[in-house]
Order: sequence, then structure tokens, then C-alpha cells
Amino acid sequence: MQKRPELPVKQTKKISRKKKNNLPDFNSLVRAVAFVIMFCSLAVLSNYASGYIEDIELNQSIVDEFGIEFKPSDDKTTDDTGREVPKYPIEDTENDSGEQRFTYPVLSSIDSIKSLSETYGDFVFWLYIDGTSISYPVVQAADNEYYLRKNINGKTNLSGTVFLDYRNMPDMSYGNNIVYGHNMQNGTMFGTLKKYSTKSYYDKHRMIYTYTDTEVTAWKIFSVYETTTDNYYIQTGFVNDDNYLEFIKGLQKSSMYAADTELTSDDVILTLSTCHKYDYDNGRLVVHAEKVFTSAIA
Repeated sequence: MQKRPELPVKQTKKISRKKKNNLPDFNSLVRAVAFVIMFCSLAVLSNYASGYIEDIELNQSIVDEFGIEFKPSDDKTTDDTGREVPKYPIEDTENDSGEQRFTYPVLSSIDSIKSLSETYGDFVFWLYIDGTSISYPVVQAADNEYYLRKNINGKTNLSGTVFLDYRNMPDMSYGNNIVYGHNMQNGTMFGTLKKYSTKSYYDKHRMIYTYTDTEVTAWKIFSVYETTTDNYYIQTGFVNDDNYLEFIKGLQKSSMYAADTELTSDDVILTLSTCHKYDYDNGRLVVHAEKVFTSAIA
């Protein structure tokens, strides 16, 4: 049988068709994400900057409105009562009656603190460290959360307000009294406490002063150190005097500098606490001072 001839196979040309891609290319996506991140970062920075400015202006307005001004005392300086106030920090000087003459920076007007107390219900005292930027009203609320992000007017802000632990008595008459303030990057609030890590700064600024509408209290720093929230240095309740003395001596031993302070169970302590996250995520920089004297100024 004769074979049928095979017909040639028709060649069909394959047409390559690219699928249409509606997604942006990778580079465009990266640029878009980078733009969003940059925009958000600028917004955050702008918010911080405006917050810093607002906080500085608020504190300055309080200083101006209530006439909060301190002046270094010398042998010829008198306070509002007409009493001569010698140079400070404390000198071993005695007046004509043989009594110790206490020394402190003179507040230009004692009525200014009284006016602050009448205006702001949570105000307890004014905190001042001579030669530093720390000069702030201190408030106290029913808890330790309220003033973390609120100013003295109760308005939400980044810096919060310097505040006294709610567990302490407003007059800080006994025990361990803790004052908290944020470590702000622009140096406001407790942003300058980190300078105490330098020995020369510590030696020059060991005196802390607190002012109410009737008296001034001087505190002398005896301990500075970096720690974490795992260390319960904010303890306020103690079983007995021995327990309290052991606690405050432990604070002294923690110091990066040796101090000649002789602590007793009768001593009253002022603790300044701020965040310090250079070495630890939950780091704190802590300053402890012993009450040296309280003097009536009205």
C-alpha cells in the first residue's frame, strides 16, 4: 500500500504577552515608605519642639507672674523680714546671741510662694538648686501618674510637672521624700541632673533648697548614682528606725562619690529621680540629700 504523504504542520507563532502589573515598582514603593517615615518623624520632632517651647514659656510666665527670683546672699543681704542672711552654702558662723546662722539664697518676695499656693491647689513647694537650671514649682496629686504628662494647669504636655510622691507628707517632715521629673533632652525639668555624674559639678552644687510660703529648707547631697527600676530606692514605709537607717545608709553606699555625711535614723531625706537610659532601658539617675535645716522666712 502506498503511504499517504504527510502534510506539513502549520507553524503557529507564539505571541509573548506581558501581564499588566498594576503594582508600583519596588523603588517607588521604597521612596513612598521613606517619605511617610520622614513626614511622621518631622511631625514628631515638631511636636516635641513646640512642647519644649510651650513648657519653657509656661515656667517663665509663672516666674514672671509670681515674682520668683533668687539672689545670692552676702553679709549685707537681708530677707523680707529684715534679717541679715550670710553667704551660702552653710558657714559655721554665729550671730551675737551665739546661735547658728543658717544660710540660703534669698527669695525676692516671700508673698510669691503664698500666691502660688492660692492659685494652684496641688502646689507644695518651690525647688531650687543655685547655679543650675532647676528652679520649678513642685506639685502633689493623689497618685504618681497624673502629672507625668500634664503641666501645672492640668493640660496634657510632654514634659509633665515636677511632682512629689503621693505617699509623702507635703511638708516632707520625715522619711524618704521622692521628687520626680522628666529627663528632657533640652535640659528642662530634671534634664540637667545627669551633670551630677561629673565630680566637679557635684562638688559645686551639693545644696538643694525648697521654699514654702513660710519657710525654707536646705538639703545637702550625699549620694548620686545610676540604677534601674529594679532597685526600690523610692521606699517610703519602714518597719522601725533600724530598718530606715539601714535603708538610707544603703543609699549612701550606692553613691559614685564618697561623702562624709553621718546619717542617723532621725535624718530626713530628699530624693530626686529621673529617667537615665544610657546604660539601661529602665535606667534612673538618682540624687539623695539630707535635710540640714529648716528656717522660718515669714
